[in-house]
Amino acid sequence: MKATEIINPILEKTLNYLKIEIGFEVEEYNCVNIEQKLIPYDYTAVIGLGGAINIMFMISYENKALLELTKRFTYGEVSDEEVEELKEAVGSEIANIIIGHSLPLMPNGGKGITITPPLSLDDCKRISKSQSSNIIKFELKTNYGMIMLAIIGNNQ
Repeated sequence: MKATEIINPILEKTLNYLKIEIGFEVEEYNCVNIEQKLIPYDYTAVIGLGGAINIMFMISYENKALLELTKRFTYGEVSDEEVEELKEAVGSEIANIIIGHSLPLMPNGGKGITITPPLSLDDCKRISKSQSSNIIKFELKTNYGMIMLAIIGNNQ
């Protein structure tokens, strides 16, 4: 399975989810193949995909983007304190939604691919690439700040 067969459905579903479900405008995005290390934003969630593939999906948010996502994700009036408490859970849940919606667009309709529950990484400063790994990232510039998508896998 090629990396593009995985990242393209993830990118498509992320752009669609942010625009239609959340009301975020993605002003621009770019794709980069990471040579040495990846520097995440303020809040990061990861999900492992296994079985037919072996990769890790990562989504990382600038604080202001995740705060606005959290406000839009919750229903009713929510205080600033509650938003602060909920934002990590929302960041992880959005990762889960994106992967769940992306699976049917992956090769073989996502059959044979298992996913782990999302994990939140606190104070993640960098992810270093080994010689046998490959990291592809998309940086999305939204009207509320930056969001990064990445897949981390082997060189194949």
